[in-house]
Amino acid sequence: MIKDEKICVFDLDGTLTDSGEGITKSVQYALEKVGKPEPDLQKLRIFVGPPLLEQFQEYAGIDEETARKAVEIYRERYAPVGIYENELYPGIPEMLSGLKQRGYKLAIASSKPENFVKIVAEYFHIDSYFDEMVGSEPEGRRTNKTEVIEEALKRLRLSEHRDQVIMVGDKEHDVLGARRAGLECIAVSYGYGTEEELKNAHPFKIVNSAEEILDFSPEPQKKQKMPVLAWKCLYPVGIHFVLSQLVSYLGLYFLVQRTGADMSAYYQHVLMLTGLTGILAAVPCILLYRGDFSRRKETGILYPAADRHLPVPEILGFLIIGAFLGQYGNILVGLFQQYLNPEAYQETQSLISEGKSIWSLIFWMGIAAPFAEEVIFRWLVFLRMRDNMRVITAALFSGLTFGIYHMNLLQGVYATIMGLLFALILEWRGNLFASVFLHMGANIWSLLVSDVMLYMLDHTGATSVIALNLFLVFAGTYGIWRCYKNYQKRGCTRLI
Repeated sequence: MIKDEKICVFDLDGTLTDSGEGITKSVQYALEKVGKPEPDLQKLRIFVGPPLLEQFQEYAGIDEETARKAVEIYRERYAPVGIYENELYPGIPEMLSGLKQRGYKLAIASSKPENFVKIVAEYFHIDSYFDEMVGSEPEGRRTNKTEVIEEALKRLRLSEHRDQVIMVGDKEHDVLGARRAGLECIAVSYGYGTEEELKNAHPFKIVNSAEEILDFSPEPQKKQKMPVLAWKCLYPVGIHFVLSQLVSYLGLYFLVQRTGADMSAYYQHVLMLTGLTGILAAVPCILLYRGDFSRRKETGILYPAADRHLPVPEILGFLIIGAFLGQYGNILVGLFQQYLNPEAYQETQSLISEGKSIWSLIFWMGIAAPFAEEVIFRWLVFLRMRDNMRVITAALFSGLTFGIYHMNLLQGVYATIMGLLFALILEWRGNLFASVFLHMGANIWSLLVSDVMLYMLDHTGATSVIALNLFLVFAGTYGIWRCYKNYQKRGCTRLI
């Protein structure tokens, strides 16, 4: 593997070759044999590109066993006849030659059986341009586009260098399959994907001809060096730290020196001072995020969101998920309390919360602090790391940074776990305020849980407490699962 090597991975049908005639006629032949005749070949163009098994099931409404039989019948005609009812799109040889001259490695990743891929490439005399030609395996294995791409990356020894690879395809499943594999995708409009389909998939770029692919000459995305990246991630945390010290010392000076009050008076106001620090720090950090967002749009990292607002039911859902995470995060940490020396933390918390109304605690600890912390640790730290590495690595870094910043072992372990989960769910949902409401839900529930549980035990009994916990488990787990499944459904696109 050569550093900064450039690689283009191509789809075959609809991208390099116009294979519609052979495929649609062979599909028509198969549908007739399984009792689902379709006289209109134009309707069968949707079979060009996607895995045949799934497409037969979806189009004809047949079960998997019948669909497998249809695939076998399809190949009865396609192998001897349909494969040659095919032609190269204009400018393909010239485009491939031009990319090779510019130092690109080229590969094919197709859902078509691999032996067919090689036959087609050899038939049109373009096989010499490709370092690897990958397709599906016999008996329907490795038909999913992402699986095919992953196999191509494995053979090219590029699994750890995905930032140097770009995909070229003509259908939505090419774009989404590439994205799930961590690649950007150029979509060609001359193939079998509709204009609406391609726009909704949000490829890196849409081109109208083979010549435009060559003219575009996509370059690998440059990643920031670790020292620079570490600085970019940590200085927003430094903003909060400096402001916290400034506000604390000014508050201490005013209360102790100017009014003659003692340290107890300071602790009476420390909650407000902490919240004020968060609000002050959030202002410049929001401006920093706006700059990041503009840059991500310009460089193609982000994809347009249909709706960037969270509806009220979803806000309530995230508050409940946050309560679930807060409840069981606290239980998990509680199991290790004896090893984490919690006395100092508990003493400090008592001084901070003593004599405060529940509404004051909810505002400063349940609303103001979570908002400020999410702006810093997720909107900036996590997302900046996310620009340069995988989701799980960036989420772990965000969680660790968040935990270390609490400067208390017990609270640090809890914050690390919660920060990791907040970052992952933020990525999956693709909305900035998802993690904000998660954090608010966790903090507010932590403030209320003792009183709520005692009240329920006194007035409704243990059954209601058990029911509440079961509700949190079910609702929280289901909500997280829905976020992840929707993330997969949209092709793992980044919206933030």
